[in-house]
Amino acid sequence: GKLAAISLAAMCLCAAACNKQSDEGGGENNVDVWAAYGTEKILRDLDYSSRHGEKTLKINAFREEYESAQIILSPEKDVKKYSLALADLSDGAGNVLKKESFAVYNQKYINVSEIKDSESQTGAGYYPDVLLPYETAVKYGENTVAGGRNQGLWITLKTGENQPAGTYTGTFKVTADGKEYGVPVSVTVYDFNL
Repeated sequence: GKLAAISLAAMCLCAAACNKQSDEGGGENNVDVWAAYGTEKILRDLDYSSRHGEKTLKINAFREEYESAQIILSPEKDVKKYSLALADLSDGAGNVLKKESFAVYNQKYINVSEIKDSESQTGAGYYPDVLLPYETAVKYGENTVAGGRNQGLWITLKTGENQPAGTYTGTFKVTADGKEYGVPVSVTVYDFNL
């Protein structure tokens, strides 16, 4: 009886120590969430770690114009599920740029195995090509990203004809496997209608 109780206690302590050790050793997945301009092609498998400090999503637009930028997720380990929550932006003077002004797309990639342009800076690889509506990507479980790869979210702004000019700021929220990452957003609306 006493020996069995001691053995059971020792096994429980060992199990608790092992679990604690594995939690500390494994740690949480480090996901770098960063921003890029809409004019850039961020390849799926290239290392952009030197750019991971570029955190602010920046868009400049005239009224009644569509402009885009990208949020990039670059995780160390596989992410089983990510999501993006938009937010209203404010200019600090009482004007708001509504979150409904933004559309979100999940980037899909194609393999370009041969580059015929001798001036190309990047070479062969997986290029972003298709923009899938974000809701469709979620519906089909495509809001995942493998460790060591990049996954782009394409953010398109459509400004209204009466949107007051100014710089609007706020924070969008990316959640990757339950961990939240704030994405600072800065949108400048110019005093000109297209």
